Amino acid sequence: MSGTISFHADGSFTSSVNVSFVESVQLPTSCATEAQCTTFAANLQSSTPTGISSAECSYDASTGCSCSVNYNESNTMGSGTYAVQGTNVTLTNTDTTNGTNTPEVDSFCVSGNTATISSVNANGGTATVVLTR
Repeated sequence: MSGTISFHADGSFTSSVNVSFVESVQLPTSCATEAQCTTFAANLQSSTPTGISSAECSYDASTGCSCSVNYNESNTMGSGTYAVQGTNVTLTNTDTTNGTNTPEVDSFCVSGNTATISSVNANGGTATVVLTR
């Protein structure tokens, strides 16, 4: 992931991000048959959402269904408002194309020219973004 985010004095922010990654999934034979793996691969290939450049699956009788998805999305733009209170920053995205503009409260730390923003989602997953001036 690479990009820019600008925090403005008026409490607004804008961002532009390029995201790319490869995701691999392994489904054991107890969870997927060869026919299910083939169907899953066909569904991935025919209904690839924005950003997925390729999706492939293969089946091995001893290990099961192995899938790989390549994702690449450029110029993901965002904008919204932010508010700082202590070591927390509340970000509210005003782009409602994803159906939500729920405020997100993250912790942050600034040291020199580096800011680190950390978030935890409702499922306990974490994300950390390191910003450099």
